[in-house]
Amino acid sequence: MTALKKISVFLCVLQITSFCLPSITFGAVYKDIPPTHWAYSAIENMAEKGYLQDFQSENFKPDGYIDKFTVSKILAAVSGYKPNSGDYSPQINIISKFTQKYSKWYTEANNQIAYLLSKNILSEEDLEGFMLFSDDGSEKFRAVSREETAVFFVRLMGKTNEAEQLKDLSSFNDSGSITPSRKGSVNYLKKINILNGDSNGFCHPKNAVTKAEFCVLLNNLTETISKEKTDENSGVTNNSSVNNITSISGVITNYYKTLNIIQLKTDGEINTYRLSSEVKIKLNGEKADYTSINSNLQASAVINNSEIIELSLSNSINDTSLNQTETETEYETETSKTVSENLCMDSSAKGTIQSIKLGQTIKNECLLGILTENGTLKYFSATRYTVPLYALKIGCLVEIEAKDGQIISLKLGKASGKHAITGYVADITDDSITLRDTILDETEYFYNENLTECYDCTKGKKIDFNDIKKYTEVYIVCEDMNSRSIDVIFVLDNL
Repeated sequence: MTALKKISVFLCVLQITSFCLPSITFGAVYKDIPPTHWAYSAIENMAEKGYLQDFQSENFKPDGYIDKFTVSKILAAVSGYKPNSGDYSPQINIISKFTQKYSKWYTEANNQIAYLLSKNILSEEDLEGFMLFSDDGSEKFRAVSREETAVFFVRLMGKTNEAEQLKDLSSFNDSGSITPSRKGSVNYLKKINILNGDSNGFCHPKNAVTKAEFCVLLNNLTETISKEKTDENSGVTNNSSVNNITSISGVITNYYKTLNIIQLKTDGEINTYRLSSEVKIKLNGEKADYTSINSNLQASAVINNSEIIELSLSNSINDTSLNQTETETEYETETSKTVSENLCMDSSAKGTIQSIKLGQTIKNECLLGILTENGTLKYFSATRYTVPLYALKIGCLVEIEAKDGQIISLKLGKASGKHAITGYVADITDDSITLRDTILDETEYFYNENLTECYDCTKGKKIDFNDIKKYTEVYIVCEDMNSRSIDVIFVLDNL
């Protein structure tokens, strides 16, 4: 059977499986996934297709990591697995090596794992990484990483040969940290717009994938496969005209570049949309690209079947999106007037903070008024994800870098005596945090004995230090860089 016929058979099985598997009444199952959740549509779609049978409790816990046994059961369901549908004795013998090694091996997934081994979606080498022995000798399930997810998806699509041809590309700024044997798969998913980098162009290939992120990636994958199958049956190409076109306008509340999705708030409701791989983007009427997409921007979108094909952005600030409605005790806010000036388009600025304006339409937005050294007041937009609001005060000296009015980096001035560092938690102990920064350097920082502040910026409230986990992105403020003593910790968005 030719490769093309194999793919066609697989796609047919996928389409049939989607209808044959039992559906789930989504809204009644997961109480912690409201319609405003950024991954709501993807989780709902995957649940309705019967792919999330292992998650039967009332809470989905979307920020929890997903282990490889659960991933195997999902991938088997997607690829057409049916109980007692074949003889997988050779594959069961392979699995027995691991059931003998690990007493806690999840044997309920053995049939699905055997099926995936027979389809070459999993390999014996993959099984080596399903579990591990921790330092105390206990057995632990291992979460699936982004690069491993890419490999499994590419195999499931039957695109291994195509991916292999892309192994020498450097699609991300941290491509050097991708395991060489997995690099082609990561690049392939980037090429077909399923897996994208963060705002700095980093893939973070070793990061564990959360349940929500996995559902979004899987939803993107199944939509791509279905689209290819539809195009194949109809004899049209991806450039053919589209149907079911609608338009919508609102404010971008979040942009998840890694997943290539945005959230738009319109008339008080927040909806999630995927960006087409061929989306046309404009900023203030001029041709732009993905780097121009940021939270807080006004947006008008042309949508085809929940996928944005045209996106027009405007960086003007209006009264509606910046009215003050909540009282903040950690810092002062401007309440005497509403700022209606356009954002400053300068790429950098240095000065003192004159005002900190919180948003109403978007909970996490803010507008910083910077009084520059030459006496000019300039406004820049930011969010609690990019600027440590709780560490800022009126009169604080800052240096910022911005693009199209949006702050992309902020440094606390020397006069404040503080230093700010952003990175991912590579390791954590009772006394310290080891951060991996954007150039992949790892540095250990120590808790100050007077350290009392730890904030979750995604929730806007204080949390306990024990809630910080590995692979979480954090922003820390240090009083003393020589001793690397932490003064404040901010937990940022983990996407």
